[in-house]
Amino acid sequence: MGVPKDAARAAACYREAAEKGLETAQFNLGFCYLHGDGLEQDDAEAVVWLTSAALQGYVAATAQLGTLYRFGRGVPQSIVMAAKLHLAAAIASDVASIDDLGDYIVEIEKEALAGSLRACLTLARMYDDGLAVEKSAAGAYAWIVWARRYGFRDDRALNEAIKHREAQAYGLVAIMRDGGFREAAVSTVAEAPASQASSSVADSNVYVP
Repeated sequence: MGVPKDAARAAACYREAAEKGLETAQFNLGFCYLHGDGLEQDDAEAVVWLTSAALQGYVAATAQLGTLYRFGRGVPQSIVMAAKLHLAAAIASDVASIDDLGDYIVEIEKEALAGSLRACLTLARMYDDGLAVEKSAAGAYAWIVWARRYGFRDDRALNEAIKHREAQAYGLVAIMRDGGFREAAVSTVAEAPASQASSSVADSNVYVP
């Protein structure tokens, strides 16, 4: 009762509320644009409204944007950005985003092995929190080590953050103080994603000293 029955009317109501800044309405309007429900389908316009909702902390919007970046709908395709957004939603307990990360973890690993700092940090956090992978402090640290040694793209600020706050960022200070465990963790860099390591690094022309 009181809810518009036709899709066009519903979309109009969502727009009115969305323009006033209501994040739920912004998400719903974005969803309408995404699926052409009550208005003309428009991926780019969907991104605009989903982004507005995500910036206000609407987790479902963040998750949906991750999916759009994964498949390149309304935005340039970017596995790194998709993983960053899905991770943010997963940390906020979005179960679907956790499943999504597991679905394309191999692609995230390929980006990390090709030098993406953000992909490395995403994998580190996934292992540190046990999101879509078995929880592993060693696995988390291994990706931090890889990022520091071989990461070269994304942005300078992120590079500096890795260099100066590598262990602190994921609560791994204790691991760094344990020489033997540190060696085991470093070895995980080669062992965990071994199936992709050689080809991905070679294909991306990453210099490995």
